[in-house]
Amino acid sequence: PPPPLPAPAPAAPSTMCILCSGDPVEDDERNVYVNSFDVDLCNSFCKEPVWCLCQCTQVCSLCTQYNLRGKVLGGDWSQYICCQGYVFPNGVCCFRPGNMGEKDCPQFCMCLEACCCPGLAVSASRFVVMDRYQLTPDPWDNRLIRCNNCLQILACICYVAAIIEPGLRDLARLIDCIAQLFFYMLSGCMTAQTAHEINVRIARGETGVSPQAMDRAGGPVTAMPVKD
Repeated sequence: PPPPLPAPAPAAPSTMCILCSGDPVEDDERNVYVNSFDVDLCNSFCKEPVWCLCQCTQVCSLCTQYNLRGKVLGGDWSQYICCQGYVFPNGVCCFRPGNMGEKDCPQFCMCLEACCCPGLAVSASRFVVMDRYQLTPDPWDNRLIRCNNCLQILACICYVAAIIEPGLRDLARLIDCIAQLFFYMLSGCMTAQTAHEINVRIARGETGVSPQAMDRAGGPVTAMPVKD
């Protein structure tokens, strides 16, 4: 009999990106925004390589997100709440943004946020900038983010399947490795994009929307950014 065919290799992230939709998220309040980022995620590394590389390096990511949030808040840590109120703004169980000690120890709480929830930390900083300057993401930004989400879900599914079928453990580890690499590259690009946008807007003298338009979870998030 002919030899068995080799198992197909996991789809490359670039292929998965093409298959992912670039359409905006349905019912997203940011769909009405008309402005665009100065640079998309695909080219953000070339604009801010230091920010991107620091975030991609796991040992530096905590300090990177701490500094990025400080930049977004203009150095005014009294404006800080956990994830800036974008995650469970009304609270769930013991997670209640604005009522978890942020006012007493905002910088320590930010370190915890960056350490325990690095993905949410970079997304929250990016959301603040998007709302402040009414920015809508590029279609390829949406594809990259959806591709990352699919990879993370696929890795979880493979690990669950490996519990049932131990022969899938190597495949689960491979996909998990790909998912982690993609996550750190994407978070690095998101960090670079956010930092670059702040620098560009400051250079143009733009301040963004009024504070009242961005108040979340009972806490302001609109302190003007600072440029390094």
